[in-house]
Amino acid sequence: MQIRKKHLLGLGGLALVTAAFAYAITIPAEDTGATSVSGQVKISVNVYGEDPEVRITSIKDGEVTLDSNINIGVIYAVADQLDYQLCKNYGTADQYCASLGEYATYIPTTSPESGERAFTFDLDSDPKLGFGDYVLRVVNHSGSGTVEDTVSFKYVPIKITTVGEAENGDPIVEVEYSSKLSSFEIQAYDDQGYLLFDNPLSYEATGCKENVCTQRITLPFASYGATTGEYTVAVTGKDSSGAAIKSQKASTKVDYKAPDAPEVPKTGGLLGNLNISRADYLITGLIVFGLATIFAVRALKKRGGKR
Repeated sequence: MQIRKKHLLGLGGLALVTAAFAYAITIPAEDTGATSVSGQVKISVNVYGEDPEVRITSIKDGEVTLDSNINIGVIYAVADQLDYQLCKNYGTADQYCASLGEYATYIPTTSPESGERAFTFDLDSDPKLGFGDYVLRVVNHSGSGTVEDTVSFKYVPIKITTVGEAENGDPIVEVEYSSKLSSFEIQAYDDQGYLLFDNPLSYEATGCKENVCTQRITLPFASYGATTGEYTVAVTGKDSSGAAIKSQKASTKVDYKAPDAPEVPKTGGLLGNLNISRADYLITGLIVFGLATIFAVRALKKRGGKR
């Protein structure tokens, strides 16, 4: 076999190996977000006891909700009658209990009865309700005795949670709020109570889905010269007139570590700011390799022609 043919075969084999490698690394691994299509169905079966009971299933004790439409669901056993009571500021001088209408009392057609029951109630349906602290109480009357379940929860216009930090250490918070708000303000306090921002940071209400809105915000601690320490970040919701929602603020704690050196612009390298995917790099590499192969073949042909 001539030397030129050996060179051509070698280059061809190398090209095949390179192409196979490039294709192989673009195939995702088996566990990268694959969705099971096994067709399995999850079946939930409730087994009711022989003794009277009632349990509120739709609201957890201590829960905080932003949506005025709450689902009131219960599981009950051996019930002759169920009574529902929903009160704001329960146990105080300002206590006010909602009128639940047809849902206030449930009497089974055949008693005693065991089963599930659920309905939706709007906490804004009565001007005396709205934002505040609530207690939901459900009583199961069975024979001559009763059993009950009670949960407390809050209906608020806004919540704030610390979710992480940026590369420079600036805290990242997530603000969730009712679609009834038009805007909100954020202020941070150090452990001595001193304000961090000259003026509260103001944000318009966006990112709404149905009755609840969400925004993720990076707070400019470094830009305001914040020192290392614990901070309280407070958020206040505002209505369409710009007035703060009375006595309904939310806050979260932030452990902040100041940067060791002043921030400098991130200039990066030649390709650092280019939006180039891995596939683009692979394709470009194959093109360069193909061109190099063509030049090599032409060079071999010229050398062979001179012999």
